[in-house]
Amino acid sequence: IIDICVYSSIRWPKKNKMRPRRRKMKITNLTFIVTDACNLNCSYCIQKKESNRITNEIIDEAIDYFYPFFRGDETVYVGFYGGEPLLAFEQVKHAVSRILENNVLEKKSLVFTLTTNGVLMTDEMLEFFNHHEFALTLSFDGLAQETGRRGCTVDEMVRLVKRIRQYKGIDFEINSVFTPKTVNKLSGSMRF
Repeated sequence: IIDICVYSSIRWPKKNKMRPRRRKMKITNLTFIVTDACNLNCSYCIQKKESNRITNEIIDEAIDYFYPFFRGDETVYVGFYGGEPLLAFEQVKHAVSRILENNVLEKKSLVFTLTTNGVLMTDEMLEFFNHHEFALTLSFDGLAQETGRRGCTVDEMVRLVKRIRQYKGIDFEINSVFTPKTVNKLSGSMRF
């Protein structure tokens, strides 16, 4: 069983060399790093911020290559990550569409996931995630939000959480980062 990550800068081999031998490779996780750009500048972030964005061509080639290896007997997780993946929302939509086209006949069990800071979230995006029953991970540092994440307040995040919770098709969780500077806000954040 293999987990695969597809980056925006991947270079595929020539088409005639892309056909793998039919081995016992089974993929349960396929993650697209759709961009390494980000709209925030979190003090603790180690992600290298550039302006690379995955192309639809790379997405298509990755899906064509890896889809045959999706496990049919258990759930396959297809994730979108960044940088901030909402900066490449069109590519996320394209990838979901292509995977679902491939899945029309086989009906493999799929779960789409996306990790976001949420700042760029629109109603259109929430409708899309709800329709496709995404599992969303929201990066929200609780009471330490304004210490490490300039540009996004606790109040803004609380409003977003309330909006997301209105969509019953979205599986939702929060990921928080606490550093030595903010660990004193951990217990208060948990209570909050």
